Amino acid sequence: MKYKKQLLALALCLLALTGVAMAGSDDFLITLSWLEDRLLDPADAALDKGLEGMEADVLDRVDTALKKKNEITSLTEAELDALASQAAAQMSGGSGTTTLLTASKGDRILGPLGAGMLLESGTATVGSFTGNDLIDVTAGTAAAPGTAAVIHHYYIVGADNGCGLTVTSDTATVRVWDGGRLQAGYTPKYTHIAQELSELGIFRGSNLGFELERVPTRQEALIMLLRLLGEEDEALAYTGTSPFTDLTGWPEGRQYIHYGAAKGYTNGITATTFNQYGSASRSVYLTYVLRALGYDDKAGDFVWNTTSDDLAVEIGLMTRKQLDDMAESGFYRDHVALISKNALTTKLKDGSMTLGERLAVGGDLSWDDYYGLQ
Repeated sequence: MKYKKQLLALALCLLALTGVAMAGSDDFLITLSWLEDRLLDPADAALDKGLEGMEADVLDRVDTALKKKNEITSLTEAELDALASQAAAQMSGGSGTTTLLTASKGDRILGPLGAGMLLESGTATVGSFTGNDLIDVTAGTAAAPGTAAVIHHYYIVGADNGCGLTVTSDTATVRVWDGGRLQAGYTPKYTHIAQELSELGIFRGSNLGFELERVPTRQEALIMLLRLLGEEDEALAYTGTSPFTDLTGWPEGRQYIHYGAAKGYTNGITATTFNQYGSASRSVYLTYVLRALGYDDKAGDFVWNTTSDDLAVEIGLMTRKQLDDMAESGFYRDHVALISKNALTTKLKDGSMTLGERLAVGGDLSWDDYYGLQ
């Protein structure tokens, strides 16, 4: 019986990772027979060693969860194959090492593509950008952003973009596999600035709030650039496309990227890949803001990942201490709010006015609101 449950656990893991692809030219359907041919039979010997790191109650729920095999995923077939192999090795005890982490409230449990994690005690919430990034293997479904992590459920990372678990109890223990790690929690410092910018329609949160303790995505950074330029309406009305073939999710979010690429405001990480849910670094966001202020890295005003800090200090956009603090703590949405607020009162490259004054002249910000920023 135990052996059959192990096989079912593995089948569930792959069904959760595969299922039906999103609509497009590369639609495919992975069936149970595919799993048997590709993985279950070859994994038979490995599974015989047992799942020593998995609690019995996880396996007891697998039979029912097998019914949920048509979950949506945006992963490519190559990524699915890689995760399938990773999951098989983890669950058979044959891949890497397992580590038990002790975490505190606010800490995050992250990992690279294919890392596994299991909440053994305490409480945590799911951090995910698309609802596809973290797979709840035990339930046989993608883990929804902001939902409570289920204790003794086995999760696997489906995208290397900072998704994972955020601890909400005073302490928690989490078992991790293959690169799972703990990232100390960050306490936001600029909530008042986020609130101020929110009232101006520049900085927005989600149903989870401002999420200031979270790393911003590349898509979010670009959206903030377009708002600082006063071009959000143009972006949302844009009907063109871009060369990026990896865009998924929220339709308006894709339009921001199409528009930003067409205007030359942003590049992809390759000619055809934007990586919209990947993390945006401080250098990326400073580059966007410096461009909004009229500086041109292509013309040699700065180099995006080396001299952008120096230029930001030189023009009064940031202080050296603020930059040093970010370098020490990491870059979060909290800092996006700070840099954006500073940008509104910083002079444009040509010295004619501040960025906030330009928004007020264009009608994207009232003069009363602008003077309230001083």
